[in-house]
Amino acid sequence: MKHERAAVVFLSYLIGFTTSFIAYGLVTDQEYLAPLVVAPSIPSTQMASLVEATPKTVEVPVEIDSNARIEQAGLFLVRNGEERLVSASYESAPNLGTLAHTKVSTYAVSTDGSKLFYCATSIDTVSGCNAYIYNWDDNTIQLVSVADQALLLEATAINAAWSSDNRLQVNQHVSVDAAAPWVMQ
Repeated sequence: MKHERAAVVFLSYLIGFTTSFIAYGLVTDQEYLAPLVVAPSIPSTQMASLVEATPKTVEVPVEIDSNARIEQAGLFLVRNGEERLVSASYESAPNLGTLAHTKVSTYAVSTDGSKLFYCATSIDTVSGCNAYIYNWDDNTIQLVSVADQALLLEATAINAAWSSDNRLQVNQHVSVDAAAPWVMQ
C-alpha cells in the first residue's frame, strides 16, 4: 500500500511537469529567447497604469563576432563561429605557387565583420606587398586598386582602418564606395 501511494505521487508529479512543458513550450531556439531585463521596483499604485500601457518594441542591433588570425596554414577569418581560410601560406601549400602568400604584413576586419583587408607578399613580389580585400558574403578576394592600378604598399609603413560605414582607408588612400571598398582614390 505504501509503494502504491509513492508510485501515484511520483506519477502525479511526472504528469504535472510534462503538462507544464507542453502548455508553456520548451524553447530550444535562441531566436525566441528574450534578453533578460531587470526592471526597477515599481510602487503598487502605478502597477495598473503599466498593465494598460502599450508595449514598445525596441530593436537591438545584432552583434557580429568577427576576428582574423594568422597561423602556419595561412590567414583565417572567423565570423560567428564559422572559420574560413582567406589566404594560404606558401609554406603549407607550395603547389598554389603565386596564389599563396609568403608573408602577411597587416590585416584589418571591417566594422560589420564582412570584409577583411590584408597586405600579402607572394613568391613573385619584388618589394612591398599587394593589398587585397576578402568579402565574406560572396567568398571572393579583390585586389585593391587606385586609378585602375594595383595598390602596392611598403610592408613596414601601412596604416589601415575601417570607418563605421565600411569604407577603408589605407595610408592616404580612401575607398570610393562602401559596396566596393577595393576601389580607392
